[in-house]
Amino acid sequence: MTTHQGVFERPATVQYGASTEVPPAALEAAYYVHILYSTMAGDTGFTIPFAGLGFLMALAGYCAFRRGASLESATKLIRLPIAFALSFLFVRVLAHGDSVTAEYVREVPAWICGLIVAQSLAQRPGFVQRFPIAMLVIALPSLPHVGSLDMSIYTDNGIDVSRVGGGMGPLRNPNGLAIWFGFCCVFFAVLGLETRRYSLRVAAWVTAVGCLFVLGLTVSRGGLLAVAISVVIAFRRILNRGFVPLLLLLGAAWVAYSIGLFDRASASYAARGMEETGRLLVWPVAIDHFLESPLVGWSGVRIFVPAKNAVVTPHNGPIFICLSAGIVPFLLFMAYCMKSAASAWRAYRAQIPDAYFVLPLLVYQFITTQTTNVYFLDFSFIVTFACALQIGEPVVARLDAARRQVLGRYRSARPALQMPQPYRSR
Repeated sequence: MTTHQGVFERPATVQYGASTEVPPAALEAAYYVHILYSTMAGDTGFTIPFAGLGFLMALAGYCAFRRGASLESATKLIRLPIAFALSFLFVRVLAHGDSVTAEYVREVPAWICGLIVAQSLAQRPGFVQRFPIAMLVIALPSLPHVGSLDMSIYTDNGIDVSRVGGGMGPLRNPNGLAIWFGFCCVFFAVLGLETRRYSLRVAAWVTAVGCLFVLGLTVSRGGLLAVAISVVIAFRRILNRGFVPLLLLLGAAWVAYSIGLFDRASASYAARGMEETGRLLVWPVAIDHFLESPLVGWSGVRIFVPAKNAVVTPHNGPIFICLSAGIVPFLLFMAYCMKSAASAWRAYRAQIPDAYFVLPLLVYQFITTQTTNVYFLDFSFIVTFACALQIGEPVVARLDAARRQVLGRYRSARPALQMPQPYRSR
């Protein structure tokens, strides 16, 4: 039984891949600066045209050639997502005539650069633990503005539900706010379970409850479902770990319920429980359009839904990819997800400490992708999948070494073949 060391304790020495050179801490700090700028620049008024993309391209170039390595070596683990991105661009630009600045197209080059940077940073031990903390710190300045921009009544089928939004950048939308804090909630819930320090456990679970409180104010059903499933997966080992962590968690939940922390959220969820958001009406129409042109998809991203009498987007990542770019990018994207999941599961079975964080976060990202169009472009999605791919590399290396050792023993023990002597007549 392995107990994970917390982020504020001395980290375990784990080799996260074949590279022996760990990227510097300055690169990680620069990546956080890029996230901060991309999130808040548009709302603060401090914007420089193409500054964010140029800075990210510079970071990607540094990651690709920091050891004089070839681009092929730098992109070894991310060939599938890069192939997906290039095929998506190929279909949208050449088959459908979109410009490189069109919606859902201009973000793809930045996504490729983000993949290279995140995959390099995933080699840094403990990066998967520091990243959610940085994401929470980046989102904290927006909390005083939550509700000021989007504190409105959403009415559908006679149901009045108050949802909060606001903040800055992607946090302006209620669903974006829910996804961001849901990601942080899953991490701190797992951290409270895995750490051996009770003071850190209490602090982590208090933070997780706070993130869940913000998530509850958004009344996002998809975000709440993703958090619930991810936390259940993380806590599946709780019976093998002891009674005290479970007792502390139940005590924290009882305190939050007693002081009425979630009264408003529970009332809003109860009112919205049977509300039809339109996704079940959009998805059949989107699938029908895809089946009409499975190779290149549908030229328009938005489709008209007669049952809703509105033009909407699919609000589902895999369906969006099928509809907008066809079957080839969809298969590449699903292969990318499956490869990441297999890598995380191998590391989890091998009891690599950070795998206890990566696997629940990976489940959270995949579930969230089913409720949004292009959530795979998000920073947390890129980092989580990069860590999932990287964390399984030591296991693969050990298996390959074991196979080579067994094969070498077999070859050395196998009797040499006796070549027949040529016949010589006397």
